[in-house]
This record gives sequence, structure tokens and C-alpha cells, in this order.
Amino acid sequence: MPTANINDHTMYYEVHGDGPPVLCMTGWGTICHGRSVFLPESLRGGDYQVILFDHRGVGESEDVADIPHSTDLYAEDAVGLLNYLDVDKVHVVGMGGMGGLIGQKLAINHHDRVASLAMFGAWAKADTYLADQLRLLDMLHEKIGFEAYQMCAALFCYTPEHYNANRDSIVSPKGPWQMLRDNQAVHAKFIKACLDHDTISDLRRIDQPTLLAFGGVEDLMTGDRIGQVMKTGIPHAEYAIVEGAPHAHQAYPEAERALSDMIDRFLKRQLSKSVD
Repeated sequence: MPTANINDHTMYYEVHGDGPPVLCMTGWGTICHGRSVFLPESLRGGDYQVILFDHRGVGESEDVADIPHSTDLYAEDAVGLLNYLDVDKVHVVGMGGMGGLIGQKLAINHHDRVASLAMFGAWAKADTYLADQLRLLDMLHEKIGFEAYQMCAALFCYTPEHYNANRDSIVSPKGPWQMLRDNQAVHAKFIKACLDHDTISDLRRIDQPTLLAFGGVEDLMTGDRIGQVMKTGIPHAEYAIVEGAPHAHQAYPEAERALSDMIDRFLKRQLSKSVD
């Protein structure tokens, strides 16, 4: 089991493929342990050296109880792993909201380590609507339990059609966010880190090639209203709406394929520039 001592905690990580290094991060979960199916398909073909890790307190990574979480801390964890692996510079792909938040912090705080940044469903600062969604999810998990949280998160993250057709597998022990079951204390830390995240005044410092991708009207959490704030803050960034994609885009094959192709084209453009 590959682990490293990073910033005073034991971190689980995986490295797949061979090629230009790409650091991939997700939201409140993990894409390790055989869950790379939740990565964009274009990153699963072996053309890139894909670096993955478990966030603090999830999967096989340790949490330190008295250390508060923040997106700054998560970015330091990621840089610590790059140092451990002796990887100088990476392309960063941040998914699932929080992965993109960490990507922003990497691009701002560790500018020279980030060759490019691609994000889906991220935000610079949660607006009132998103912040209250996050607070509600936190309250449900703490006060009622994991199933109530899982049900509400699914209602925010999937379309009615998908939820109706798959409800029994979604709201289940093996459904989404299963790694947060019996892990409410760490989940609360994730949510606080996401609520505290604020890069509004620092977005202009992200001058690396950047792709901002958001779901269509189906995305009840982020979507274009959040995207426009980031587009204004990073004026040179490429901006795209993935039609048909809610926040949990992986469950929608056409939208997932479109996003995967978009990220692949973006990365290949950056790689061709570096060769030139």
C-alpha cells in the first residue's frame, strides 16, 4: 500500500500511467482504490502519469483530530506529495468542486509547480445559495445521519430522471459518498474548508493556462452563475458549459464524454506549446 508521511499525516497515494504528470483531485471522496472510473476517461488511457491521493481522513489517509482543515492545508498536502515523488511541475485537474478549490490554491500559493489548471464545478467563494446547501448537508449528516445527507446530496447533484431511475442504488450503503459513512467529523471539516474558501481577490494571480468548466442548467449547486464569477476573476481562462451535466456529471455518459474530451484537448494544447 503506497503511503507517505506528508505534513504530519500518513497519506495514501497512487500513480498510474506514463507520460506528462497530471495531479487529479476530487471532492468529498476518493478516486483511489479502483475508483479511477470517476476520472475523465481521457486520463485513464495511460497517456499521462496520473497522480491521485486520498484526502485527509478519507480512504487510507490519516486525519489528525486537532488540526483544522482548509483548502490551503489540502494544497500543502498535495505539494508535499509532489515533493515526495520528486515531481517538479504538474498539470492540475480539480473535479467535484473541492478538487478545483485545491487547484486554485496550488496555482496561487505554488505558482511555479502548476503548468496548467482545469476545473469542473469549482467556486472562488460560495454564494449564499451554495453556502446554505453546504450547511444543510452538514446539518443533515450531523443531526439526522448519513442516509439523510446522502439523499439530499443526491437531490442536489442528479437530475430527477436519473434519481427516479436509480434511487435504490443511489440511496444505499454502496451509493455515492459511501466513504463518508461513519465519518461525519471529517465530513464536517471538508464542508467548513469549502465554506471558508475565498480566492475572489486572488483569482487574478492565476495566470497559468486555465480551463473553467461547469454543468448546464441541470447543475443546481454550481453552474454558470458561479462560473461567471470565476470567468471575471480569471479573464484569460477558457470557459465552457457542459450541457446536460449536473454537479455529479459522471453519471451522464454524453456529458462525461464531452468533459473528458474537453480536458484532453486542453491538456494536449498545453503540451504542444511546451514542445514548441
